[in-house]
Amino acid sequence: MQSFSFQRLGLLIKRDLGQNKKGYMITLGVLFSLYMFVVWFGRGVVSSSNNPAALAASLNIFIYYITLSGLSYVCAGLCADQTTRGGRIAAGMLPATNTERFVSRFIILTFGYIFFAIILYLITDALWLLLGWLLGKDYPSLLLNWTSVTLTFIQMNFDEGPYTSLSTIQFLYIFLSILNAIASNMFASALFNKHPFMKIILLGFIIQFIVGVVVVAFSLMSYDFWLYIPRHISLQYVAPVVLGLQALSAAVFFSLSYWLFCRKQVIQYRYF
Repeated sequence: MQSFSFQRLGLLIKRDLGQNKKGYMITLGVLFSLYMFVVWFGRGVVSSSNNPAALAASLNIFIYYITLSGLSYVCAGLCADQTTRGGRIAAGMLPATNTERFVSRFIILTFGYIFFAIILYLITDALWLLLGWLLGKDYPSLLLNWTSVTLTFIQMNFDEGPYTSLSTIQFLYIFLSILNAIASNMFASALFNKHPFMKIILLGFIIQFIVGVVVVAFSLMSYDFWLYIPRHISLQYVAPVVLGLQALSAAVFFSLSYWLFCRKQVIQYRYF
C-alpha cells in the first residue's frame, strides 16, 4: 500500500474522532470554561474604560495563550494511541499508509482544534451578549461585544503608519510561533510515545520554551528592541533572520516528528 488515498484518510479521521470523542469533548469543555471566565472578567473592566480596545490588549493576550496552550496540549497526543500494547496492535491493523496516519492526526489535532476554538470563542461572546440583553441595562458590561473589541484591538496593533510591512511581519511571527508550538509538541509525542501523557506535555513545553528563548532574543514584539535598533534596519535585516529561524525550527520539528512517527510504526508493529 504505497499510494496516498483521500478516502482512507477520511475513514481514519472518522475513526479517530469516534474513538477519542470523550477526550476531545473534555478538552473543548475546559477551553470553553476558560474563555467564559476571561471574557466575564474582562467585560466589567473594559466596558468602564475610555479606550476599551487598548485596555483589552492584555486580556486578548490571555485568550491567545490559553488557545495556544490548548493547541500544544492536543498536539502532544500525536502518538497517544500507541502508549499501550493494545493501542499499538489496533493501530498496526489499520489498512493505511504511515503518511495517511500522520496526516489524519495532524488535521484533527490542528485544524480541528483551531476551528472549534474559534467557534467556542464566538459562542462565548454570544452567550454573554444574550445574558446582557435578558438582564437589561442594569448590567451594561454584559452588553459589550467582545468580538468587535478583539477585532478593533488587532487593527490598532497592526496599524504601524508608514511601516506597512510590519503588520505582515507580525502576522508571520504569530503564525510561525503557532507552527512551532504544534511541531515541538508533536515531536515530543513521537519521541516519548511510551511515556505518560503528562510527561510528554511537560517535555513538549520544555522544547517549545527553548525554541522560544532563541527567537525572543530577537523578538519583534518587544518595545525595548526598537529603542536600540532603527526600525527600518530591523525590518530589512533582523526580521528575516527571526522569521527564518522560526520557519527552520518548525520545518525541522515537523520532519523529525514524521520520521519518528513512521519509524515507531515499523518497530512497534514488529514487536508489539
